[in-house]
Amino acid sequence: MLVSREDQSAEWIAEGEEPRFYDDIGCLATDPWKASGRSARFVHVGRSWFPAESVFYARPAALTTPMGYGAAAFATREAAAASDPAGRARTWQDLARELGAARTAPKPVPAPALPH
Repeated sequence: MLVSREDQSAEWIAEGEEPRFYDDIGCLATDPWKASGRSARFVHVGRSWFPAESVFYARPAALTTPMGYGAAAFATREAAAASDPAGRARTWQDLARELGAARTAPKPVPAPALPH
């Protein structure tokens, strides 16, 4: 995976596997892959890597991310809540559930035009 923006990058390391790199936190959150052994997910907060489960997430309205998920990682619950339009700080599990549901939700199908 080509990482276009380091501030939005993520990584999944698993025992006995090549590291998996992501250019958007949302790609890691929605990856259905299951590690067969021990594994750890990491995200960027500022210029440092943190375990994905140890930080908080927000979906700032003006944020653009490489793959369009719009999620950002923050070191504290307060910082995430302050950046979110709804004032909501998400855990890793919250974010994965939210983005996974949005990814698999059926797309509305427009009704066919009726003849006049």
